Amino acid sequence: MYGNASYSLPFQLMPLEPEFKKAIDAKWTFKTVDMSRRMVAFIDQSEGEIKSWNWDFGDGTTSTEQNPIHQYKDAGKYIVVLNIEGPKGKSRMAKVWDVAVK
Repeated sequence: MYGNASYSLPFQLMPLEPEFKKAIDAKWTFKTVDMSRRMVAFIDQSEGEIKSWNWDFGDGTTSTEQNPIHQYKDAGKYIVVLNIEGPKGKSRMAKVWDVAVK
């Protein structure tokens, strides 16, 4: 046996202090609503005071809704980009949508 388990102390990860957080930070996730019709709900999880959202779904279409539902015409993987803007700046999050629609 290595070490002494009595020295293992539980710890709790605390939220980041406000002075270390970005004033505006784009974040999003998605949920497949209907795989057969290739419908996907995009969920904005951005932080900060946001005045505008601009989604690029990677298939030539866009949306300015905060939480859009998008129907893909063709199967495949797409690079989805969310650009947000507010009084304290701009932020962008882009990622390859890691669940391919059929």
